[in-house]
Amino acid sequence: MRFKWRLPALRHDPRIYGKTGRTFSNAVQSTSSLPTRTSPTVPLLVEICKREHQNEMTLLDNALDRDYRNIERDHERLTQQHIGLITKITESCLNPDKTALVLYGSTSFGLSSDLSDIDCSIFIKSKDERLGFNQACRQNQELALMRRHSKEILGKTVSSVVSLHYIQHPLLVVNFDDGSKMDLTLLNESFQNIRNSNLVRYYLKADRRLGQMAIYIRRWFEECGLKNSKAGLFNGYHILLTLIHFLQSEQALTPWQVLPVLCQTHPSLVSGQLPIEQVIEQMKIPVNSLKLDYKSHNTMSVSELLVRYFEFYSQFNFKRDRIYIEKGQARRSSRKYAGEAPLQLIDPYSNETVTRSIYLPMAFGDAVRFTCAKMKNGLLFSSYPTFPEAKLFENGTKFARWRMQINTRK
Repeated sequence: MRFKWRLPALRHDPRIYGKTGRTFSNAVQSTSSLPTRTSPTVPLLVEICKREHQNEMTLLDNALDRDYRNIERDHERLTQQHIGLITKITESCLNPDKTALVLYGSTSFGLSSDLSDIDCSIFIKSKDERLGFNQACRQNQELALMRRHSKEILGKTVSSVVSLHYIQHPLLVVNFDDGSKMDLTLLNESFQNIRNSNLVRYYLKADRRLGQMAIYIRRWFEECGLKNSKAGLFNGYHILLTLIHFLQSEQALTPWQVLPVLCQTHPSLVSGQLPIEQVIEQMKIPVNSLKLDYKSHNTMSVSELLVRYFEFYSQFNFKRDRIYIEKGQARRSSRKYAGEAPLQLIDPYSNETVTRSIYLPMAFGDAVRFTCAKMKNGLLFSSYPTFPEAKLFENGTKFARWRMQINTRK
């Protein structure tokens, strides 16, 4: 069973077409009764929210600005802690002339917290040695020796080590007694995790509204149960890609986009053809020291962009269209799906979608439609960051296919 929250259909809205205007042809015949609009590209939902809930939107803007400044400040402190930890591991366990540990994910681009995992990759500088080492690790779990020596090396005790040497990107998950966790990835020759993180760092540098929107949507999706990568739903990177597409695509924002299409405007920084050694050197630059020559002409507030984001995806055809971050466009997919399709998010460093589950578009679609309906009534602005409305969403999707699927995987 699927639950849907519907926005008022534009062609049936009596404020636009009159009480009897129920068809497109009737609407065309009565265009003289159309109210004057400041911009024909402004979605109806945005107009309603700005007219009726501007105070709540302004409060949300202030809260997100405050929280994002706190995250930026905390990131500097966390970065020093992470660098110290990486240095200890490198000096005690690795040969720094031949190998390096490279931070990636939220720890590298500034959206992490004290509770975030530390994601890093073992990078072997020699290509031949790198290929041989990765092959050996697929057959050998002895990397778990770190557990025996962690106290003297790191100053903390390992509670458990999980070696996932059989997956596409071999992974060593180290859980510490203090509740922190470190994921060590053994890279293949695509270096996708590192390249992805480098890309996100520059997008966040391009316009801070991306980061502010990300903390809102990440928090809202956590409360709704959508940020759950173990169940095949969103992870932080997926959320950022949906935001990047919305903010850089002229299909979503006209005439001025918030973000550039970095692969086209700044290929020397993010192209998939860059030598991995250059990308790793860029990853060593602190986030607040990154340089990017760009300034958007779009002056919309974060709260307005959030309303537009949810309305944009409430109308998106998830089964038909593929999102290409490198092109800044969504295009009709040439692949035909007999049944349900995954959310087709294509980042610049792979030809395949970064998501896999067919349940993700179902969950995403339900969430954005619900959000639009509640924002129309003035909700989900002042309730950030606790979002008690999430309980309504949970109850409304209790028997949805995607919800029942993830409940079986708990």
